[in-house]
Amino acid sequence: MGLEEETDVKVLAVDLDLSLTKTDVLIEILWAMLSSSPFRFVAMMFNLRFGKAYFKSCVAKSVFFDASKLPFNAQVINYIKDWKKGGGKVVLVTASNQIIADEVGRHLNLFDNVYGSNELVNLKGQQKARFLCEKFGAGKFAYIGDSKADLSVWEEACSVIAVNPSFGLKLQLENRFDSVKYLLSDESKHREIIRLFRPTQWVKNILIFAPILAAQSRDLSALLNNVFAFLIFCMIASAVYIINDTFDIQNDRNHPVKKQRPLACGSIHLSEGLALSGILLILGLTLSIWVDIQLFWLMSLYLILNVLYSAALKKVRFVDLLFLTLFYLARILAGSITGNIDLTYVFLAFSGFLFVALGSLKRLGELALLSNAKTERVPGRGYRPKDAISILLIAAISSILSIAHLINYVSSVGVSKAYKNPGFLWGIVIILTGWIIRLIVLTNQGKSQDPLMFVIEDKGSVIVAFFCFALMLSATFL
Repeated sequence: MGLEEETDVKVLAVDLDLSLTKTDVLIEILWAMLSSSPFRFVAMMFNLRFGKAYFKSCVAKSVFFDASKLPFNAQVINYIKDWKKGGGKVVLVTASNQIIADEVGRHLNLFDNVYGSNELVNLKGQQKARFLCEKFGAGKFAYIGDSKADLSVWEEACSVIAVNPSFGLKLQLENRFDSVKYLLSDESKHREIIRLFRPTQWVKNILIFAPILAAQSRDLSALLNNVFAFLIFCMIASAVYIINDTFDIQNDRNHPVKKQRPLACGSIHLSEGLALSGILLILGLTLSIWVDIQLFWLMSLYLILNVLYSAALKKVRFVDLLFLTLFYLARILAGSITGNIDLTYVFLAFSGFLFVALGSLKRLGELALLSNAKTERVPGRGYRPKDAISILLIAAISSILSIAHLINYVSSVGVSKAYKNPGFLWGIVIILTGWIIRLIVLTNQGKSQDPLMFVIEDKGSVIVAFFCFALMLSATFL
């Protein structure tokens, strides 16, 4: 398919990026190239000196493109189907390269013809308007678009159809055209942004208060600094989750659950996600400097390790468990720094082994989900179903070592002096042991894919947390 002559009929012309699809295909391809092969990305960017059209052609020829994984806009698809039912003709006209356009056309099988850019022509803006007028005649085609670049095309169209226009574009459309049809997404942008931040994951940041709680500190200034550290970690962690999601877009689209994430499903654009991540990083790091310079260095290291993890190390079996543990421990260290609390070896060992167990259970849960999906590998990870036994053993051994260090702590001389009635702490040992065993069993049965979400949603876990807190208070004051 290409630039052939068309008969003189009224047609519906449809744009691709952010109109037919909820994403910009070129930006996604370039970002995936940057994250997987930075040197290849830099080499590719040199082709820009020959013009955008040639650059897009080089990009399209250098990658394998699977149109079936794109998040398509349901409103646009339905509009196209209704148009065809009425006997109309539909063509795809996009600034994306012809190779990309043809793949989309073959996948959807909705278009009578598909037109894309080639090495010489960038089919965008006035070029697209001129092309459509030559093919169909001015005022003899309807056009579906989404951006200011489409204004020159709409000027020549008989019908203006805008997909999720920005506020500024909507004003221009209302001022320039008598009639405009809008195809708007059902998703709330604000709700999707909140989902992108993953606020449920902020529960992990409660670990920041663990050192000051264990030390029974009543220093209000230290507690206030812990609160600031909590807020900082929420911002930095959300930024990191967004960065991780940008690296994982293609893998998430192949995952039975993660395909609903905002970036994967297209409710938030890649460029929007990167911008939001940058804002959160600037705010979080700036605030960390104000709270404590050591916290700033910790957050910087946390960020660097997370980028390395997201870019490559999460794909290495078992090494990813080490990094997940370090990310949990970073929260403990943040609480220690801002609360001015010295951490003991026993406390760090108990926490570290517990986090290894939780990280292992997270992977075990993913493998359980994988077996139900009947695929060979966890998307974006290095694990296969045969690794389930090894991960289960790691979780069990780490849990035993964690409980052993907790017993060592409870039976130590220091604890007997620090608490009025340390006997209550043995109740925590018993309850926590039972809770971990239950979590391992349920995860192995495929009833829990994520330990964190299990803790939040499981009533039994909430009751366990309540009793552990009550026992600690009893040991302190009774």
